Amino acid sequence: MSGSLVTLSVLAVLFVLVLPASIALPADKATTRPTPREPDPALAPEQVIRAVLDALKHNDEHDDGIRTTFKFASPANQAVTGPVERFIPMVKSPAYRALVNHKGAKVGKVERKGDQAAALVLVIDSNGDGAYYVWHLSRQKDGAHKDCWMTDGVAPVQPPADDDDFQKA
Repeated sequence: MSGSLVTLSVLAVLFVLVLPASIALPADKATTRPTPREPDPALAPEQVIRAVLDALKHNDEHDDGIRTTFKFASPANQAVTGPVERFIPMVKSPAYRALVNHKGAKVGKVERKGDQAAALVLVIDSNGDGAYYVWHLSRQKDGAHKDCWMTDGVAPVQPPADDDDFQKA
């Protein structure tokens, strides 16, 4: 092969390998599902937890992430923690502060028993520190959110001593 042909071959390989990785194709966006922003009967408990975590991770100056979180709170939860104007400072309190604008989270195995579900969640806060929470959910039996999984409560807990999956996170 001549020098110019080798150079063209190398450039062609680089073009095929590197260029697609550096461009977000419209087809990629079409296959990416947006994060749910409100309860939906089609969402499983883990999907609800992840939707709330995503909303809190991207909370903004208008507290839209916390407002979305409140939408996923069960009616019983909202009765105790609401209205949303009361809910926002609670989520920003020391007990839950790690959830707001966190860097990442890992959802443990969701344990389901009938219309109840719970999971251990590890959150890496904006400073890089870990915080653990137990997420409690229930499937709503009636009302506007019938058949939707919604958050009944989130409780901060001590790190598990024997959970290898979370120790590696």
